[in-house]
Amino acid sequence: MTYPHPGVDAWESYKEENPMELKVLFFWAPWCAPCKLMSPGFDDASKANPNIKFEKINVDQDDATPNRYGVYVIPSICFCINGLLYHTHIGIMTESSINDEIMKMKKEIESG
Repeated sequence: MTYPHPGVDAWESYKEENPMELKVLFFWAPWCAPCKLMSPGFDDASKANPNIKFEKINVDQDDATPNRYGVYVIPSICFCINGLLYHTHIGIMTESSINDEIMKMKKEIESG
């Protein structure tokens, strides 16, 4: 990795060498009717955004991850940039709403 001169050029160079990791986490349970309703939209958003990491976390099988992100209600979706929580949505989200939130994250990254 190179360390360019500080300033705008350095930031642009850094961003090119180190792409921001975007992650979308869907907290659900098999017995949750709203989760079942939301799951196809989450899957479709995942297919529409192949460069973003999408994960489904079954809260009945994994209680550590929900605790780490402060999730106590399902369905919940956490949007993360470089492992840091950017936004949490509690309740049902449509595919369109998920894609809108992803666009907000991308704009946040672009604005620096």
